[in-house]
Amino acid sequence: MLTATNSRPIHRSCWKGWLPCAVTVFGLWWMAGCTPMDPPQDEPAGGGTEVQEEVSQAQQPKTCQDPDARWSYQGATGPDHWSELSRCFGLCDAGDEQSPIDLEIGTSSPLPQLSFAYRPAPLRLHHKDHTVTVEHDSKSALDFGEMSFRLRQLHFHAPSEHTRQGEESPLEMHLVHSSTGGSLAVVAVFIEPGEDNVALAGIWNHLPTIPGDPFEVPETDIDTAALLPASKASYRYSGSLTTPPCGEDVRWIVLAEAITLSQEKIDAFTALYGGNRRPIQPRGARQVLSDL
Repeated sequence: MLTATNSRPIHRSCWKGWLPCAVTVFGLWWMAGCTPMDPPQDEPAGGGTEVQEEVSQAQQPKTCQDPDARWSYQGATGPDHWSELSRCFGLCDAGDEQSPIDLEIGTSSPLPQLSFAYRPAPLRLHHKDHTVTVEHDSKSALDFGEMSFRLRQLHFHAPSEHTRQGEESPLEMHLVHSSTGGSLAVVAVFIEPGEDNVALAGIWNHLPTIPGDPFEVPETDIDTAALLPASKASYRYSGSLTTPPCGEDVRWIVLAEAITLSQEKIDAFTALYGGNRRPIQPRGARQVLSDL
């Protein structure tokens, strides 16, 4: 098991109705797939404000929102200042289970098997201020333990937000899932330079270059199952959304095996969205479990 000691007090101005699980309980929760905790905060919406990349607004409870708050990855509105931009963003600084984190090789643990029931879906793209999102029709599912989550959307960060023993990847893909109760699970996949990825070709062939409304690519599907590596061995931990308001109680599943993409396409994405990652956050007293 991996542990650290630099935990921080929990900010509660926009975060009510739950108590964080103790480390021991969290470990048992991953082992047994217990009942989900209360869902995290959702993102501000409307008013031209960047909608949270990590989750579909329709799947989130009505909690603290600030449609006028603007954030970015640099300068006065960058990650070091997110908590100052809105009363709803307090967890970005005060939360003690923030993401992303650095992943280290720890003791292997038996974990609930991941069952991916992914289906092809129409390719629907949305260029937001900070990334391109592939919106999903939610007919794909992820099951583990006694829990079931529907795939809502996927998006990319350049370079990777998570690191492995301090090493980053050029890209990281987040597949965002939610349960019917609003609990969140995010599957992270590292992307390395190499053989081109046919499943990603449709996205890269239609990458929007300016922000705008969502649009569907005619007669084009995305094969979501083909986006995953052959091995489903993973790191798992309890974390947060990596963009404001940084809501916690997110189940993170970071697959250890990377997929590949041509260097040309990696460069094309980086030219549009490079630097859209949050810095590594303290792990605190959390455990990172793995079945490597």
